Amino acid sequence: FESKGNLSFGTIDVGGVVEIGGNGEGEAIDVGGVLQVGGSLSLKRDLEIGGRARIGGALKLNSLEVGGEVEAELIEAQDTVEVGGRLRTSKGTKARTIELGDRSEAMGPLIAVEVRIGEKAEVEDVYAERVELQEKARARNLYVNEGRFESRCRITGEVLYRDRVEAEPDVEFAKPPVRTGELPKPPL
Repeated sequence: FESKGNLSFGTIDVGGVVEIGGNGEGEAIDVGGVLQVGGSLSLKRDLEIGGRARIGGALKLNSLEVGGEVEAELIEAQDTVEVGGRLRTSKGTKARTIELGDRSEAMGPLIAVEVRIGEKAEVEDVYAERVELQEKARARNLYVNEGRFESRCRITGEVLYRDRVEAEPDVEFAKPPVRTGELPKPPL
């Protein structure tokens, strides 16, 4: 399916490729393969992608589920963001819950109430009420109320927390976690 300019729609359900040259606005999109949007995309409900999504501007929606990879300037979801492969933003991803699969990768800040990072996954900065890093996950900076880090996780920057941090003995911290009364404001 291809649209050269801006597109308003109800729902789009395509097995292969969807290309929208300008901005897109609608209810929901379900694509088995690739979604390419030149501008921003705004959905009242959900976006489900089996393969890859590239959004030139901002992506605003209720929830996002991506099997492969998603790229946008900014992602704002009312509910959940689930990514199996790669999540790449320049300004960040904001949702109620962000869940990254095993061996996945996220570039750009993650801002949520709850963030779960799968085994051997890699993220940059996380701003959350609660964060969970599963075995061998890697993160740069964590700004959280509470955190749980499983075996052999690695944090290369700082961990600032308000309530508590639970870490297995073999978790690698570049600097010891610091308890603070006030966490830095997220960039979104």
